[in-house]
Amino acid sequence: MSICIGVLCATLFASCHFHAPLPLDQQVYIWQRQWTPSHTLALAQSRQTFSTLRVLAAQAYPKEGWIQAHIDFAALRKDGRPVIAVIRLDGQLPLLNNSEIVDHIQQLIKSLQSQGVNLVGVEIDHDCASQRLSNYAVLLEQLKQKLPKPLRLSITALPAWLASPELDHVLAMVDSSVLQVHAVQRVQLGLFDAAKAEDWVTDYAKHSVHDFYVALPAYSAGLTADGRVESEVRLPFAGQKQEIRVDPQQVAQFMKIIQHKRNSKLRGFVWFRLPLVDDVRAWSWITLQAVVTQQALASQFEITPKPSANMAGLYDIVVMNAGNLDSSLPVIIHINNQSCTSGDALPPYALNRESDQWIFAQPTAATPTIQNNQRINAPTSRAVGWMRCLELKKEDITYARHATS
Repeated sequence: MSICIGVLCATLFASCHFHAPLPLDQQVYIWQRQWTPSHTLALAQSRQTFSTLRVLAAQAYPKEGWIQAHIDFAALRKDGRPVIAVIRLDGQLPLLNNSEIVDHIQQLIKSLQSQGVNLVGVEIDHDCASQRLSNYAVLLEQLKQKLPKPLRLSITALPAWLASPELDHVLAMVDSSVLQVHAVQRVQLGLFDAAKAEDWVTDYAKHSVHDFYVALPAYSAGLTADGRVESEVRLPFAGQKQEIRVDPQQVAQFMKIIQHKRNSKLRGFVWFRLPLVDDVRAWSWITLQAVVTQQALASQFEITPKPSANMAGLYDIVVMNAGNLDSSLPVIIHINNQSCTSGDALPPYALNRESDQWIFAQPTAATPTIQNNQRINAPTSRAVGWMRCLELKKEDITYARHATS
């Protein structure tokens, strides 16, 4: 009996002292060189979702040299969240001038602190080749020695480095790191591969001696016919672009898998990037927030005829995504009304008449990549064309999300 009581007590003691792992932290990158008034709205929206802001502060290029980001310091001061200044050193820099880089970062830190920014750390983003990691480690060691206390030093790490024996040396020089699992291969191959990313996180955890984060994508990229990649800034290219997108549902599923397999050193996720209202290549804020907070994701289309205020019998055909998931527009919209006599479509649709139906149809895509004008973010609406009818009701309109064979 005494043995049983002892076992019971030990079990109760262990259960009382069991601590569930803390929820994974959620942070976000702000990656614009030029801040605009839309940053103020984005900061306000994100306050309850992201704990820390990782702000692009400066970039160094082989030809252009140093380029400083024009940050709205008043907005950052008002926001008050911890800030990690990100310094990007272009991977094509032929040689790292360590003393010059350290001096520049020290001046940058003083500038940020003088502006009242709640600066808690510095992150170096340097996508160098694996054979140059030993040189990179020397820079990080020198920077760490000069970094004012209590600022923490972090780096962006690439999966390609996992095969290098120098990775452990690099990670030993910093306080934490961010494993980037998006856009690590040629864009033509896609921006995110969940299966590979899962393997990278598992492997990286074996190397990391400190806490680490995983950087996740919340954006798309355009690919021009001549192979150039277009992000937020439009390229001077008149031809058609393929749109390489990351599926929010795929990323949400990846998060669940990583959380289930959670390594003790994994502290959270850092999202690239904070969406602005004028950033056409970022997920909408509604979708990003839904993924981060692990809500059920769904697009919800409502297609309505909007009567013209100036001309009787003229109706705009308006598609609204009332859900929380950015989505492709319906591939086909049917107008089932015999009183309609004419109409026209806006891109990406073409309007055709078949018997008593009018049909707004998208052309069959040559590739599975999605063009910008085929998307509708949540929760927004857009006109896709117009119809002239004696009367047109919502019940007269049907649609199909996907093409049917």
